[in-house]
Amino acid sequence: MDKGRETQSGKRLRVLLVADVSPTQVIGGAERVLYEHMSRLAREGHAVHCLTKTEEKEENVPNRIGGGVLHCFRGVSNSTALFFVSFLWRCRRKFKYLLRDNTFDIINFHQPLSAMGVLTVYKSWNIPRVYTFHSLWFQEYEIRITKDENSMGFFKKTLSLFWIQLNIGLRRIIEKVCLKAANQIIVLSDFSKEQLIKYHRVPASKISLIPGGVDTERFIPLPDQRRKIVKRELGVPEEGFLLLTVRNLGPRMGLDNLVKAMAMVVAKRQDVYLVIGGAGSLETELQSLTFQLGLEPYIRFEGFIPEAKLPQYYQAADLFLLPTRCLEG
Repeated sequence: MDKGRETQSGKRLRVLLVADVSPTQVIGGAERVLYEHMSRLAREGHAVHCLTKTEEKEENVPNRIGGGVLHCFRGVSNSTALFFVSFLWRCRRKFKYLLRDNTFDIINFHQPLSAMGVLTVYKSWNIPRVYTFHSLWFQEYEIRITKDENSMGFFKKTLSLFWIQLNIGLRRIIEKVCLKAANQIIVLSDFSKEQLIKYHRVPASKISLIPGGVDTERFIPLPDQRRKIVKRELGVPEEGFLLLTVRNLGPRMGLDNLVKAMAMVVAKRQDVYLVIGGAGSLETELQSLTFQLGLEPYIRFEGFIPEAKLPQYYQAADLFLLPTRCLEG
């Protein structure tokens, strides 16, 4: 069991981060925020634990990552009808197991389903709870499933309608319960704050705006001559204007609009090159759209960019783009 000691900022806290995503592989914004919270709090001298799911075999022996301790419960497929019940039960069981040997000064929820699993254990209600709000869970699902639904036949679409609406409703209720159970909610933008007030009627006094930060030790601009060297190493044109976006290639990100916009740009100037970093369900579709528009000489799909190489891509780029269709603030 971790014992408290003094840090530069005061008492050493025993913090439990609870998330549906894992900090072991940073593939999106949610994982990035979770990992940074974990590593930065640990660097400040706090005892940080993270409870999350894993797709691997569940182990009772915790792993260390980012200066914190990772505790995983076995994940389940989102397609099963028992998804909610199974996920909640496994998360609840793991949290109760953690309480055998650990006490926590604060719990920081990052997503609603794992938060709900913890909240089903009555002892969690005796611990101060903070919720880091990333986006509306039920809307994320609605956008993703609507895209999938458009490719279904009429009969299958009709049969799935009830299940889809049930899923949306369940997600909205679970999210609302978890937000209400939090003593304080952290958002990264005014947009997110407005969404909480609009859809979940969270009092503004309960919401704290803490914008995301940048690691200025890793992401450092370079002079033009050194940028050319980095471009050469990455295999992108050394001359001309380099555009960069790094996103999950999913429906919400609006990357199809970015590809179409590139066709308009290239019609006016040909010294522009776009690198799209990331992976996701729309990768093949976006590559096909690029081919149809004759943009292969101007767009490169980089796939998942390893963490260690990300700074190079940002250093090489003349402009970073953040396309989105919705839910971005």
